[in-house]
Amino acid sequence: MRCLAAPIFNEYGEAIAGISVSGPAVRLPDSKLEELGPMVRAAAEGVTKAMGGSPG
Repeated sequence: MRCLAAPIFNEYGEAIAGISVSGPAVRLPDSKLEELGPMVRAAAEGVTKAMGGSPG
């Protein structure tokens, strides 16, 4: 198994949740993680912004 995650922050800059993608290592090679990483990060940033949060 492999997992890739990004934090979601509240208005105090505290990580209060996260968004992740996980799966079998054979389906998530390094090249796939490089592709998914920016998407997971953008999703977490979108949720953070939508709820008025800010990363520290």
